[in-house]
Amino acid sequence: MEIASGLAAASQAIELLKTLRAADKAMSEADFKMKIADLVGLLSDAKIALAEANVALREKDDEIARLTAVQNAKAPTVFYKGYNFGLTDDGEPMGLPFCPTCEKLRGDQIQMVHIMHGLHRCPVCKTAISGVPRSLPPEMIPGR
Repeated sequence: MEIASGLAAASQAIELLKTLRAADKAMSEADFKMKIADLVGLLSDAKIALAEANVALREKDDEIARLTAVQNAKAPTVFYKGYNFGLTDDGEPMGLPFCPTCEKLRGDQIQMVHIMHGLHRCPVCKTAISGVPRSLPPEMIPGR
């Protein structure tokens, strides 16, 4: 169940309760007991649906908090010639850029490693790229 079905059950329960309040003395005891049983069932459905929705909302809140923490833990970056270069908390460049494959596929900031003669490789996904800028030029560093 979800919120919509919980609200629908609660609405039906309210309507049934209004019917019971307006019932005149002519309603048989059996009909009255049956309507009370229906009311209890509808209220139980509403309670279950709202409890399930509460759990789902808590799970979403936990996931939002986790993703926020992951995002806040990332280094600030400067985009230069197709690559993101990490900056320290002091705004200084970290060196080689982050692997674009790891950034795009998993959101990870993995710094490329210089292998030889302009060839760089990601230590995690093993993507090899040539022609990667080795550092940020001074004019690309914030605050300079």
